[in-house]
Amino acid sequence: QYYPSSKADVAIAIGTSDDLSMYSATVDNTLGSAVYNFYQLETQPLIARISTSNAMGVTAIENVSLSTLPPTYASADNNMQPYLSVYETKPVYSLLDIFWETSTAGLISDLNADVLTGFDGAVGISDINWNFKESSNPLSSTTKYISGEFWPISLTNTEVPSTSATLTVQDANGTDSTASFGLETIDEGGGIKHYRIYINDNFVFINNTNLTTFTFSISIIFPDTPVPTVFEEIAQLENVAPTILNSCPATLALPAPTSPPGVPIYTFQAVNGANSTALKQVETQWTILGTSTTGWESLFSIVKNPTTGDGEIFLLDTFPITETFTLNVQIKDGVSSAGIPTDNTELKYRSQTDTCSLTISIGTVEICGRTWSARNVEITTYADGTAIPQVTDPAVWAGLTTGAWCYYDNDAANGPIYGKLYNWYAVQGIYDAASLANPSLRKQFAPTGFHVIYASNGSGSLEGHQTELCALWSCTSNTTSNAGGTLKEQGFDHWDNPNTGATNSTSFTALPGGKRTASGTFEKLTEEGHWWFGGPESGFEISDPTNASSWKLIYTSAAVFDITSSKKDGLAVRFTENYAADYISYTDGPYCQTTYLDEEGNLEQFTLGGVGGFEQSNFSTSAPCAIDSTCGIVID
Repeated sequence: QYYPSSKADVAIAIGTSDDLSMYSATVDNTLGSAVYNFYQLETQPLIARISTSNAMGVTAIENVSLSTLPPTYASADNNMQPYLSVYETKPVYSLLDIFWETSTAGLISDLNADVLTGFDGAVGISDINWNFKESSNPLSSTTKYISGEFWPISLTNTEVPSTSATLTVQDANGTDSTASFGLETIDEGGGIKHYRIYINDNFVFINNTNLTTFTFSISIIFPDTPVPTVFEEIAQLENVAPTILNSCPATLALPAPTSPPGVPIYTFQAVNGANSTALKQVETQWTILGTSTTGWESLFSIVKNPTTGDGEIFLLDTFPITETFTLNVQIKDGVSSAGIPTDNTELKYRSQTDTCSLTISIGTVEICGRTWSARNVEITTYADGTAIPQVTDPAVWAGLTTGAWCYYDNDAANGPIYGKLYNWYAVQGIYDAASLANPSLRKQFAPTGFHVIYASNGSGSLEGHQTELCALWSCTSNTTSNAGGTLKEQGFDHWDNPNTGATNSTSFTALPGGKRTASGTFEKLTEEGHWWFGGPESGFEISDPTNASSWKLIYTSAAVFDITSSKKDGLAVRFTENYAADYISYTDGPYCQTTYLDEEGNLEQFTLGGVGGFEQSNFSTSAPCAIDSTCGIVID
């Protein structure tokens, strides 16, 4: 072998014998081209090929003693076999510290030493069992703790005695948050101590995990070891679902068809899961999910009050609520100012919601102890959900003998103000040819609990038709000659001048919505308001197949006018709530017949006088309505 001193030789290749294209070492390979004298070459050890100008070994000489065989190289002093040469390199110190991965940190050499020597010191801490929620109360002796008890443990998961511990905390931005937390020491005796973490401040779940994720550095000092061992744990604040405080489902009976601009019609209250009152409205977002009547959600908005955080519902239009429906709302927490909710695969770390429904009943007004719809009707279906078709074409309208509706002048902008116009067939629930011929097949036009102002089955006289209508002023001293003024909206926003006698003292707020004629044209907008009487067909309506009972108000008079209109006319409709004993009397031959609506709105009938009849004195009326000697209704 050649024994060099310090040489600048270069390892030009490092690989296995296969990588370096060396023949396999065998005991019978003596041709010199294989290195059978490499020890266990078949194990494919790593071999370095050195480039050097230094002579090593001896020169190999061809042995030609056997001319019949290939040349061989005898193991002679002057022959060279490719023996292994050994190079030694001076070791260097690496700047790279190598660690093993446990709940703590340390050098692998330390770990190896501990394994060899049976080290039983602390290598980690027990499970902390976090319960770090935004609902935690720093003033509570129980809920202030955000961890369970924990302690240092050895390699064998045995509790390790400790002397004391301290805590430092940083959020994910690296900001020191130590003051918001504390570490409690629980002395178990025998040198064993347990620890648990508590909060000093209130927290709220927000859409910024850097501010709700914390690194807890727990420094524990052990007996005979003055230098503390630091154990690090990471915990994230957990979300607690928000809660709507209103009684759900909620209900709202609108006292008027609209509220003044900027005034909410209903207010929802809710809180997120934070413990602190000051934080309970942070990053909450209100949303309208939809309404039971398709499309009506576009008529509303819900706005978060910047001071209280309440969800305030506003009407976006002068929309008259003319049927009971449901508005569904939702509150979501952890939503940024840009409207972005917090997302995470785990529910406790993402935005959560609560929902509530608000049932809004028909817009009503109380007049003389009775309930009326506060605006003209705008329904598009019968009570069972069957659609009432909208008809705009005048020729089609003129030919109808089934129910239909339209806007005045076919302009949808008139709907929120004046309501829809309906032909008589719609009010009667006539939706096809069969129901036209057979009243028992007809639909209910009004929503449950309401009906269209009832008309007499009598001869069409003013007295008979206005029996129920006179209830609008029965608690006043007005008569038909001036009662119209108590019903009409004041001023000239909608009525033409002079709008005679208008006081709207009843809050009925009658508007001059005009009418659609039997031929399909429109007239009298801003001058007159026309309304249908409802109930079953009266005697004269049956005998007159083209006309029916209605009433109107006009801009030049304070009176109420009882009229007849073509059944094909398009007029407005008002509902009144069902109530007991709506009596409508009329004379029928030798007997006085009285029809009335019971508490459920069903038509009933009494016979006054005659055999089996009731005396008139058994019935009472409210002034100025009275029953005269012939059973007819007299309006003073």
